[in-house]
Amino acid sequence: MDLNTYKAIVEYIPYSRKTPIPFKNKKYAPLIEINGNKIFSGSARSVICYIYEVIDTNTYYAYVKFLNGEKAPNILHEGLNFYICEGPKRVASCKLIEISKSTINM
Repeated sequence: MDLNTYKAIVEYIPYSRKTPIPFKNKKYAPLIEINGNKIFSGSARSVICYIYEVIDTNTYYAYVKFLNGEKAPNILHEGLNFYICEGPKRVASCKLIEISKSTINM
């Protein structure tokens, strides 16, 4: 179980998406890939990725947490680097900075 929300830096791969970056969209729930793996504890895992601030071109601050934290394995931690995937395609890299104390309802 992992119910934490993390503050993260998300860097989108240029031209990886056909639609705009999902800025301030609480329903954006892409798959994750860690060390080449997309299957954890027998299932693919999605995170809610709420992008809330622009840092630079294609780089953003975001809040990240498991879509279903009650059943998620405890694999996220501060300093973790992973990919955000839409279907089989990598669209961004993500680095978890810290556990967030944000009260945003995601």
